[in-house]
Amino acid sequence: SYKPIEHIVLDPGSTDGSRNIARYYRHVTLIEEPDEGQGDAVGTGIEMAKGDVIAWLNSDESYYDNDVFKSVATLFDEADDEIIYGDGIFLSGEGETIRDVYVNKHPDTLSWRFQQEDGIFQPALFFRRSVPEKIGLPSKYLEYCMDYEYWIRAMKAGLKFRYVPQKFAKAYFHSDNKTLGQRGKSYQQVCEMLFDQFGYV
Repeated sequence: SYKPIEHIVLDPGSTDGSRNIARYYRHVTLIEEPDEGQGDAVGTGIEMAKGDVIAWLNSDESYYDNDVFKSVATLFDEADDEIIYGDGIFLSGEGETIRDVYVNKHPDTLSWRFQQEDGIFQPALFFRRSVPEKIGLPSKYLEYCMDYEYWIRAMKAGLKFRYVPQKFAKAYFHSDNKTLGQRGKSYQQVCEMLFDQFGYV
């Protein structure tokens, strides 16, 4: 319900028909090439994006409904926030709602709560182009927590976050999901990242 929208799809080698879907839509820019992981792909997409507001989805995520972009654009027009984030839901592999995603609804507490939790649902976050211009791109070396580390860098740089009590995104929660299926590796990397950022875990 909002235009113009720019869709950039980075696919290092899917064999499940994803590329054919992307090719079907003329407005999609499909990049079919190997990458150095999720962070590298997201960074490439951010660098390619021409829009004033940027966001990214992973393959098991979607936006909540067709009005999300319109709502987000209106919110950015109303204020000078550089980062806006909202709520979301977890779905089962069959598409059944499991529960609401936990989100920190008080961005004024991020400076200390980031030291013990993420509290932001990555697909439900949108940021102005000025954010990567100020703090660079997400790390391509963090496979499990590049988004969490990116929010910490934004907070440390003094960028303005705004929470909106509106559902912006959905994520499918299943055993093949990277964060759930590889929980031990995920926790280990989060702990290492937090130690680097704050000096303790």
